[in-house]
Amino acid sequence: NEIILKMNEEYLSLWKGNKIEALRNFLKGFIELVESRPIKYGFKNQRHAKLILGKALTELSTEVCVSQKGYFFTSGRDGKHNHICKKTDRSIVFLASPGLDFCYPQPTMLEAPKYFTRVADPDDPNKTGGWKMFQPGKRTELHQRLKVLYTCIFKAAQKQDVRNMSMLPLGLGVFTENLMLELKHDLMKIYFKVQFELLAEHDWGFENYYINAQQHTEEARRILNKGLEEGGDYNNETDCLHLRCNVIFHNKDAKFLATELARLGKAPSFLNPSDSQAVMQGFLGMYWEKGRSFNYVGEEDWAATSTGVLASFKVTSKILQLEEKDNYHDDDETSSYISGSSKGRGLNKKELEHHILNQAASSKTKTFADSPKTLT
Repeated sequence: NEIILKMNEEYLSLWKGNKIEALRNFLKGFIELVESRPIKYGFKNQRHAKLILGKALTELSTEVCVSQKGYFFTSGRDGKHNHICKKTDRSIVFLASPGLDFCYPQPTMLEAPKYFTRVADPDDPNKTGGWKMFQPGKRTELHQRLKVLYTCIFKAAQKQDVRNMSMLPLGLGVFTENLMLELKHDLMKIYFKVQFELLAEHDWGFENYYINAQQHTEEARRILNKGLEEGGDYNNETDCLHLRCNVIFHNKDAKFLATELARLGKAPSFLNPSDSQAVMQGFLGMYWEKGRSFNYVGEEDWAATSTGVLASFKVTSKILQLEEKDNYHDDDETSSYISGSSKGRGLNKKELEHHILNQAASSKTKTFADSPKTLT
């Protein structure tokens, strides 16, 4: 531990001094040191160390979930949106993980060629789009990759004694920007399938799995119902597969639902879909202090309206290159965007639904006790 602390101090000193070449040599030396003593640094063997250390941070981030307990400052009761509220009786477990990034150029070109084939588009300004379909055998690989991602999320929730999960689609918004429509649909189905598989394979201690699948609700419900048929993927006695908790589809704001569950003492969580650098480098909340319009989405709102912030503008401004001219927009269109949607984009005030599950969550948890189970 002392060695790690000393090396960390040296790393921070080089980083703060902007000594790029020295920092590069330092990291290279550190990696060589770890590979020469893999077991000492927590790896199974040298091969395991090389495998993990050879991954980019964006790849590693999908095997990480940052969990912490906290509170939201706002609620969505009585038709009001993001109004200051009284502290809830119980804390909320915030779960931060990123989806696979097929949006930004570098992550796309790192991740997409592993799984997909493409049709080059001469009009694509970044030359990173046009990913059309799965390569042979790669659908299963991606399925397992996403299963690892959700296993991390579920294990984190389990360790924090979560009983009621408040979930959102992960990786299905802007992160699919460079994929063609049919491939987006295929990817969406895999994201939901791995969640239901894990809920059928293990008892994570959850009582209810609340999920606002947004525009994917009908497809997600169809996947679950098909799997719940006798002998299906989520209802097979031979393989000991059956749902260990209630799955509840709803169209409420996931943040406000988590707040109401906490108010009722139901041990809830809230999924905070995050950028990979937010998870790996401690920048949770990203542009929350300076972001406006499309730079203020779900993770920014989580930071601005909760106790969960792990960083501040003074820490992240240089790294994220935050400047007022990039993030402030005073025109009428963008100034109408407000926070709190938890849906991965800013929403015009008129678009927002003024409803929440209030205390209905309490009665719903008492009305279905049979397994397998699903509720709309």
